[in-house]
Amino acid sequence: DWYDLLRLPDGRIGLVIGDVQGHNAEATAVMGQLRSGLRAYATDGHDPAATLARTSRLLTELDTELFATCLYLTLDPADGTLRAARAGHPAPVRVTADARAVELDLPGGPPLGVAPERPYPLAVEYLPPGETLLAYTDGLVEDREEDYDESVHRMLGGLELWARNAGPVRDEPGPDLEKLADLLTLNVTERRSRPDDVALLLLHRLSTVHQRG
Repeated sequence: DWYDLLRLPDGRIGLVIGDVQGHNAEATAVMGQLRSGLRAYATDGHDPAATLARTSRLLTELDTELFATCLYLTLDPADGTLRAARAGHPAPVRVTADARAVELDLPGGPPLGVAPERPYPLAVEYLPPGETLLAYTDGLVEDREEDYDESVHRMLGGLELWARNAGPVRDEPGPDLEKLADLLTLNVTERRSRPDDVALLLLHRLSTVHQRG
């Protein structure tokens, strides 16, 4: 699993999270090549859909039979505009100011390297001030002893409970995202079944209009 935060033109932020099939040295090498390639396409100015399409073609050109899932989105901190595309990856979750946790309705395409001729749909969403975005790999919720959808719903419930109880951090304008990350991963370490790799990213848009985040 891997993730990246990118500085893009015009003050935008790029958020990347992905999961390469397998856990061996080949998977690690493929992850490194995908990460570098996607970063290059993104910083060249391609939107998330075009970036994933190019990265998918890159993977088919590598000497491997592995595939990867990936989510790439950009955020304009000034107005909260999100542009996103996903390749067989779990949808990100928006935690609203009124303590609801909802998956973003992002149309997706196949995992990277599976159907390089197929384009990825580009979705446009909005992250209001004071709200939090979670992106994750499926290892965060996947449990062999539980239905996948039930695991996702349980995670959403936990996020809503956290949002209702999370007060502002002293001398900080936003919530304690490090504590939330610890709470989310604690559930993984307590499973009886062997957990998969886990990666997650949390992004909060500040309520204060003169600050960007």
